[in-house]
Amino acid sequence: MVMKRIRDPLYGLISIDDDLIKSPYFQRLRYIIQNGMAYMVFPSMNHTRFEHSIGAYHLLVRMKDKIDKVFETEKNDLSLDWETLEKLVLYHDIGHLPFSHTFEKAFEILKYLDKYLNNNSNKYQQINSFIKKEIGITKRSEKIHDYIGIVVLRYMNEDEVADLKKEVYVDPKSKDSKLARLIINSDLDVDRLDYLQRDAYFAGAKFGLIDVDRLREFEIEYISALDGCKPERYFYVFQPKSIDDLEHYFLARFHMYSSVYEHPVVSIYNGIMAYFIAYAIYKDLIDFENITKPEKFLYFTDDSVLHLLKNKKDDPEFKHFYEAIIERKKYKKAIIYSDKIAKNFSKNFKNYKDKIYNFLIKHGGKVIITDEYVKSDIKNILIHVGDEYKPAKDSLKVPHSRYKICVGVYNDENLIREVKEYFEDEFKIKLEFRNT
Repeated sequence: MVMKRIRDPLYGLISIDDDLIKSPYFQRLRYIIQNGMAYMVFPSMNHTRFEHSIGAYHLLVRMKDKIDKVFETEKNDLSLDWETLEKLVLYHDIGHLPFSHTFEKAFEILKYLDKYLNNNSNKYQQINSFIKKEIGITKRSEKIHDYIGIVVLRYMNEDEVADLKKEVYVDPKSKDSKLARLIINSDLDVDRLDYLQRDAYFAGAKFGLIDVDRLREFEIEYISALDGCKPERYFYVFQPKSIDDLEHYFLARFHMYSSVYEHPVVSIYNGIMAYFIAYAIYKDLIDFENITKPEKFLYFTDDSVLHLLKNKKDDPEFKHFYEAIIERKKYKKAIIYSDKIAKNFSKNFKNYKDKIYNFLIKHGGKVIITDEYVKSDIKNILIHVGDEYKPAKDSLKVPHSRYKICVGVYNDENLIREVKEYFEDEFKIKLEFRNT
């Protein structure tokens, strides 16, 4: 074993086995930006999935004493070992496509491009069928990068990790997968603990800074007889003295989503890039094999998409994407912050989707509508009070939800007028536009 020492701005020196990080599939994450188009608003947010993954791994190592205790007390019920859990955490983002979650927005748009532009096109279904066939599922519900990650782990001959990832992100039934899910895919997991700190650091958002050491004051317990706890699962169990620290964490998370991840201009730029990617796939400018063939997947990164965008700068169908992203010619924006209006729109967004996308697709990415909401769900944390376990959500005081609608329109007066009329006619909402 050769140990690498990596200097990190959050944690100082991180020690990690070089064999864990030298795979070209993991090294590829150096070229996948962590937060999509957020750097258009927060210029320092150019950090990648690579350093985030190493940070999440480091937090796992700092939890090892807690996890070893579970392994020891439940050794007859668990077959999960440290090495598999370690790889699951380190490789949890290995399936991310260019611009991270922005690509997943593009994938949804692609579904409506197939539906409204050409009934003979089936790009969305091709990708969906590939995912279902490769990992053996009939219904896809989680994010596409989690599914692609399972496929990539199999490319890497990490079948045991791939099997665990499938259970954790698709259908956690075994105690092994329930414990792993708590660690990597819950309200207070190593993934969130790292990205909230890391993203706040690079965005310059002070409220996202978290005292991780104070959040380590917990035990991990399997609860099967708690009111409302169905199905039984693992929980983080804190003492009452930790309530202030937990509130700080959930407040930080709430405000990072509201102020950074779902900043109106970030949302509009994510929409612009998502439409460009979707149209590029639809027009066969991005090959389906970039996702399905391991040798092509390795080179399918942010750089490849930006290179394509620059090559299409004179194409009338794509010129507005180039101007917005490369030249930063701003779309006009309208934001609805009213809780009543935005909440009503958000709650009905699923019913509006076909109608909205039918309108959007006609404009080729020159109109962006995003439905943004932040919600505080606290499901995996208990407070141990006396002889009782109480759900943390009953003790913590954090904002429950916040809704907003973001509309971006290419700077064309006729198009802006059309969008205003559309919102007033269809949704009885009046929009006021200004520069992004």
